[in-house]
Amino acid sequence: MSLLTDNNIALFIVLFLPGFISVKIHRLLVADEKYDFTKNLFEIVGYSLMNFILFSWLLFINFKYSWHQIFPTGFFLSIFVVFIVGPFFWPLILNRILRSEIIKPYVISSSKSAWDFHFTKRKASWIIVHLKDGRKIGGKFGSKSFAAPYPCKETIYIEELWKLESDRFINIIPQTAGILIISDDIFAIEFFT
Repeated sequence: MSLLTDNNIALFIVLFLPGFISVKIHRLLVADEKYDFTKNLFEIVGYSLMNFILFSWLLFINFKYSWHQIFPTGFFLSIFVVFIVGPFFWPLILNRILRSEIIKPYVISSSKSAWDFHFTKRKASWIIVHLKDGRKIGGKFGSKSFAAPYPCKETIYIEELWKLESDRFINIIPQTAGILIISDDIFAIEFFT
């Protein structure tokens, strides 16, 4: 008996594709360890089934009114919504809800560390990095800066270096192209608005 029958392929698409898309989008929003899809097949199928439950009204309309015969364009658009659009947007919507001020006090943060909690906000700020050897590096952490999220080693790229005097930002260092600092060298980071 061959596994590659039309029914098996259709069942695979129905039970795997929506969940796979949702998991992939979720992983773009929340930093996590490498995801092993073979070990998490039940989670993917679970996401697919939840997607079908949420879109059951659209599937019901399709079959009740025979859209595949009467309105083929609508049928294919609705199938596209069920298989691609819905699974793409559910993680975005869920992530927005979980980060809302109403829900946030009742759920565990999706940030894996204080480092991720601060830097995933992507807010520009002035920072002073205190190094373990006592030196201080000041600069602008802006839209071109980057802080590596979990599970990567915590490193930070600051796009502009500024001269410091008594923990005050004096002026930009000429021809600066930024600096990359590895967490092994960091003692603390101060943030200023």
